[in-house]
Amino acid sequence: MTGCQYHSSTEGLLKRITGTFSNFKLEYDISYQRLEISGSIHKYWNGGTNENDFTFYDSCAAIQLVCQELELEPFLAKLVNLEFGVNLTPVFCASTIIDQIICYNYEPPTRPYRLKSNFYFIEFEHTEYYLKIYDKGKQYRGKIAAIGNVLRIEAKAIKSRVLTEAAGIATLADLMDLKKMQVLGVKFAKTVTGILFDYDTLKAKELEIKDRRLYKRLINPRQWEKMKGFTNSSTGNKVRRFKHLVENYGQRKIYSLITGAVNEKILQLTTPKEMAVFTPNYNVKSTTPKYCQSCGRDITHQHSRSKYCSAKYVGYEVAHKCRNYSSNPRNNFKRKIKGIERKGLLFDIMPYLSKVPA
Repeated sequence: MTGCQYHSSTEGLLKRITGTFSNFKLEYDISYQRLEISGSIHKYWNGGTNENDFTFYDSCAAIQLVCQELELEPFLAKLVNLEFGVNLTPVFCASTIIDQIICYNYEPPTRPYRLKSNFYFIEFEHTEYYLKIYDKGKQYRGKIAAIGNVLRIEAKAIKSRVLTEAAGIATLADLMDLKKMQVLGVKFAKTVTGILFDYDTLKAKELEIKDRRLYKRLINPRQWEKMKGFTNSSTGNKVRRFKHLVENYGQRKIYSLITGAVNEKILQLTTPKEMAVFTPNYNVKSTTPKYCQSCGRDITHQHSRSKYCSAKYVGYEVAHKCRNYSSNPRNNFKRKIKGIERKGLLFDIMPYLSKVPA
C-alpha cells in the first residue's frame, strides 16, 4: 500500500497498528486480524471536501480506486456505519430553512441550531441513525471560495442493521449496486418527510379559529414530543393539517420545495450516463447500463464482456448462484437428451425440441 503512515500501540495485551491513508484512519487489530477503516469516500474522491455532488458512478470509481490502493476486496469490507445524503441549492437561504425546523419524527433536535450563532447544522439523534441538516455555505465560509447557498440533508446509520433492512446493503460492494442505492434513495426521501417546518411570517390571525389554535399549539416542539408513542389516526390528521396550513399560508412552500428537491437530486445522482470506470487491471467505458442476465443487478462497472455478477464485487456465493441460475436449465436439458440418446433412437429428435434460452 502506498501513501500510508503507520505507528503501533499496545493497550494491555491487545496490540494495534494504526495509520492514515489520505483522509482515512486505519486501525489493525493484531489479535483478531481485523482492519478498521474510517473516513469519507466523498472527501477522498474530492480532495478533502464534500460540498459538491457525488454521483453513484463517482462513488463506484472511488471505491474501486481506494480498494486497489489498500488492497481490499469490496465484498469483504463490511459496513458498520454509513453517512449518505444530498446537497441542495434552494432558492431560499439554507440557514433560513433550518431556522424553520420544529422537530423530526415528533422529537426536538439533540443539537439545537439557535443556541450558537456560528452553528451551521441541526441534528436529530435516533437509536440507530442520526439526521443532520447543514448550511454548507456557512460551514465552509472563508475556506472555499464561491461555495454559494448549499443545504445538505444527511443521514448517518450507526448500526449496520439499518442499511441491511432498508436496502440490503452490507459491504462496500453493495454501494456499487445501482438498484440497492436507488432503494436507499427512496428510503432517504421518505425519511426527509418526517421533518416538520414552521413559517415564521405566517399570520395566525388569518386562520380560522380551529386552525389557529392547532397552529399555535403545534409550533411548540414540546407538543410534538408529547405525541410520540401515541400516534394514531387523530395524530396523523393533525400532522397533515399542520403541514397543510404551513404550505398554503406560507409563501416559501418549504415542504414541497424540500421534498421535491430531494427526489430530483436522488434521481440526478443515480441516472445512468456515460462514464469511465476505474478498475485495477483495465478501463471500461460504457454509454448504457448493463445488467446481470440472471438477477438483474447492475454490472456496468464490471468487464465489458461480463454477463453475470462477478465474485469480486458480490462475493463467491452470490456470483455462483447467478451463473447456476442461467446454466443449470441448459445443462439439465443437455443431460436429459444424452440420457434419451443412450437408450437408442429410431430418428433424430433434435428438430422437434425447443431450445432452452441461453
